[in-house]
Formats: sequence, structure tokens, C-alpha cells
Amino acid sequence: MQCHPLGRLRAPPEPAAGEQRPAASGTPTADIRTLAKDDGQWVMAPKDYAATRFSGLTEITTDNVKNLPTV
Repeated sequence: MQCHPLGRLRAPPEPAAGEQRPAASGTPTADIRTLAKDDGQWVMAPKDYAATRFSGLTEITTDNVKNLPTV
């Protein structure tokens, strides 16, 4: 094992029998699947494993996008 400047890197412990390994965010995989069904939830940067990068939400349209403030 190579030494990392911040210390030794170790893999997380294996889950006990019958338990799920949490996702990187600490959210169980089943919860991520449930969240992904809601079109307003992007559980990963490309939205889903198919990298659709599309949202079916309709609050922002081509007609009202000009009214959005600059951040």
C-alpha cells in the first residue's frame, strides 16, 4: 500500500449480512433509485446512468428563461 500525503487510504468495511453498502453520499442505493424516479432529482451529474442530461420539468421555458436573474 502506498502512503498518501494525508495518511493511509483504506477501503470502507464490508457491510454485514443483509445490509446494503451505502452510496458515496451515504445514501443507500435503494433510496437513490427511488429519488431517481422523481424528475426533479438528479442523483448524479449526468442525471442517470444513461447520461440523458434532460429534465421533463416545465417551470422554466423558452418564453420565461429571459426573466431569470444572473447569479
